[in-house]
This record gives sequence, structure tokens and C-alpha cells, in this order.
Amino acid sequence: MANGVVYNGRGWCIAEKEWSAARSVLGQNMVMDGEADDESGDQETKKVPTAPDGFIRQMETSNFTHRNDQKDVVHLQEKIFYEKVTARKYLKLSDLTQAHLVELTGSLPHYQNLQVLKIELFTGEKEQVIAFVQALSTLPLQKLLLKNLRGPEGIGNVLAEALAAILTDHRSLTEVDLSYCEVSNVGAKALAKALQRNTTLTDLRFYGCEIDDFGVEALADAMQHNKTLTKLHFRDSPFGRVFTPDGKALERIWERIKANQEAAAEASGSRLGENTLLPVLSELLVACFISIFSFSLLLFLI
Repeated sequence: MANGVVYNGRGWCIAEKEWSAARSVLGQNMVMDGEADDESGDQETKKVPTAPDGFIRQMETSNFTHRNDQKDVVHLQEKIFYEKVTARKYLKLSDLTQAHLVELTGSLPHYQNLQVLKIELFTGEKEQVIAFVQALSTLPLQKLLLKNLRGPEGIGNVLAEALAAILTDHRSLTEVDLSYCEVSNVGAKALAKALQRNTTLTDLRFYGCEIDDFGVEALADAMQHNKTLTKLHFRDSPFGRVFTPDGKALERIWERIKANQEAAAEASGSRLGENTLLPVLSELLVACFISIFSFSLLLFLI
């Protein structure tokens, strides 16, 4: 006899999607026979894992073919969820909707051994982004790579400020990437303040952000106190458009980064390679050159 209950409404099928969602890479889990989205016509092809308490609520409206296996499904989902996520050290996600971000936030506290979290393209409102970052605070993360945040105006600064709040006391993060997350001076200043106290971060990326000379100045001030940051990336950032021609803030950042790199190399007993500093230096020089060229062109046009 044909099963008239749609795939996404069947209890066991919902559980199967949850087990698949516990993989380390979001794109590896697929929803078979997914229902098409009303607006785009695309099928739902991936999801993030749901914590057991959230799964129980899903089961309250689910259907079973012959008999109610709800208790068995709930018990098995809980067992598999904890077995997989508590051992997970690497998690890569992409194309997260607001609903995905909320689900992920509820599940994150259970990733007790997560060291690397990489998200490419995600959407969230202010409260959702703050809750997401707060959920990260107790994890032993070493790398937090967040790219392409979408949301209401200023959402990038909300992310940066929330992250700054946990960076002050976080003791394991060494690499943070906020590329194309629409971070501007407000977020840069919040992170700069956190950098004055943080002692673990070595790599911070702002590719494609909206930081100008005021944000760079704040970071330069912070670098006077920071002894660990060895890489600060601004490539493709438009801050050069209003940066002062003398570039003193960039010079201060560069001198501190160079000193930190030399100290790190000495502490590790290794020799600082001749070209080790070039990637960061080239990014700063390109930005400074663009600034000077733009300023000169403006004078010429006047």
C-alpha cells in the first residue's frame, strides 16, 4: 500500500535527515524527495543538525506509517546526535538561512570538541547573530571563518561587536575571518578594543569590509598593546579611499605586526623567512598606493 504521508512529514524520515545533517560538511547531506520551495521552485537539499529538545518538538507533529514509533525515534536521534557532534572537530556550512542559523545556535553548545567552524554565506537578524556568537563562547574553537553575512543594515558590526565581547576572554581562538561581512568602523573599533586584551589571536581578516582610516587608526592603537597578532588582512577593502596620505596608522600596524612575527619566530626557535612578511605588507602597500593615487587625482581635478 502506498504511503500517502509526504516525505518531510514522516517521523523516521525526519530522523534520517537529522542523522545526515550531523556530517562535518553541510553540502554532504541531502534531502531525498524534498518539497519544492514555493518561491524559487528549488528543493530543500540540506539542513543543519537539530538539538534533541528541538527534535522532540518536531516529532509532536510528525506521522508514522503503521504505529507510533515516536519514543524510539526520539531516543535513537538523541543517541546519534550526541555521538556525532560531541566528537566533531571540523564543521563547514554554507548558504544558511535565518532558520538554519537558529537551529545551529541551539546545537552549537553540544560541539564540545569543535576546533574549526567555517560558514560561507549566512543570513541573520541582530538577535539571531548575537545568540549565535554567544553560543560559540564556550567552544574550544581555534579557527572561526565567517564569510558573506547578510542581514539588516549594520549587521556586520553586530557580528563584530558580539565577537569582540567573547574575544576578550577566549583562550583558544587563533584565526578569525570576517571577510565580506560588511564590518565597518564601528565593528573594527570594537575588535580593536578586544585585541588589547586578547592573547591568542594571530590572524585577523577583513577582506572586502567597509573600514576606513578611522577604523584603521583604532586598530593601530590596539596594536601598541597586542603582542600576538602576526597577520592583519585588508585586501580588497575600500578603506584607502579616505585614508590619510602619510599612512602613519598603517605604518604603526606594520611595525607591530613585524615585531610580533619576529617574537613568534624566536619563541618557536625558527628563523623568520625572507618573504614571510610580504603577503601582509603587499596588502597594506596596495591600499596606501590607492589612497595616495586617489588623493593626487582629486587635487589634479580640482
